[in-house]
Amino acid sequence: MRHKLPDSVNNSKVKSFFWFIIATAIFAALLLVADPSKILSSLQKADKIYIAIAVGTGFMVSVFWSLNWYIFFKSLGIDCSYVTTFQVFMSGQFFNSVTPLGRFGGQPIMAYLISKNSGSSYEKSLATVMSADLVTVLPMSAYIITGLSYIVLTGSASSEVTTASLTLLGFLLTGVLIGFLAWFKSGTMEKYGFSAIQRLTELTGYGEKYLEKISAKIDNWEKTLQTIGENPNTLVYSVCITGAAFFFRMITFYLILTSLGLEMHILKIMLLIPLISFASISPTPGGAGTYEAAMAASIILLIDVSFATAFTITILYRLCTYWQVLTIGYISTTRLGKIPSKSDINQHTTRK
Repeated sequence: MRHKLPDSVNNSKVKSFFWFIIATAIFAALLLVADPSKILSSLQKADKIYIAIAVGTGFMVSVFWSLNWYIFFKSLGIDCSYVTTFQVFMSGQFFNSVTPLGRFGGQPIMAYLISKNSGSSYEKSLATVMSADLVTVLPMSAYIITGLSYIVLTGSASSEVTTASLTLLGFLLTGVLIGFLAWFKSGTMEKYGFSAIQRLTELTGYGEKYLEKISAKIDNWEKTLQTIGENPNTLVYSVCITGAAFFFRMITFYLILTSLGLEMHILKIMLLIPLISFASISPTPGGAGTYEAAMAASIILLIDVSFATAFTITILYRLCTYWQVLTIGYISTTRLGKIPSKSDINQHTTRK
């Protein structure tokens, strides 16, 4: 059965078409710089068995991410089976992959899908999504600290890589602090978040009638986060599960290197994979174009290979992760029903 996209989704696609053009232009430019003939030659020589295994380990990343969501759902009393959770998660990943700003672009739609398929409130669903994402900061920080320590102690990377790593580590640790305050310190979000909105309203003279609604949503969100904070086992399980998801990403990358007869120290991979995740936070859909550029450049900085080889590694890695998620995510979205539009989400959250 063919699923018809709502008009508002089509309009959104038209508005986002510019970013798809930009992403395609960046990718095409990278392809030309790398020399298509060299890339094709490398792809033909790649060991197909290792690539097939890499596709499998890439799939395991999604299995663990969705399991993390399932753990959070259970702790919050959200009635959603693992199979449905997997479909909802993959659908959310699909929208993250086709909307600008990577993960942040599809978060409202992900919360809508959870709410629609579980009966929970939109605010509670959004808090669950944000909490599940925030927990990933802990294993990411651990991997980056380990990899960065190796590079600093051995002096095996450029100063640019070291500086970038330290900067992003600072952002991660800030995220840990925010998560701690939201989960364990009652009133933090209301004190700082709502107060800031209230002051902005007083200065501009706009939005006063929405303050009560915003306050209620913040209160709902904070209660959800506190419920999670009161279940330390949930946080421990979540950290372990998300740590395993990153580990499978590293294994996928390692298998791709092996398929091309290349090597990279495991601790360098431990630094590269978490760091490169930030490249998906760009204006292009799913970080396409900018992600490939950042990853290829990072590979060159960490191992002595040509740009053509680095870009080949990147293409294979994206095939096993990004494109696989895009395909499974679209199938999951159509199986869950109509692809949601902005009006669908607004109507649903109003009813909640």
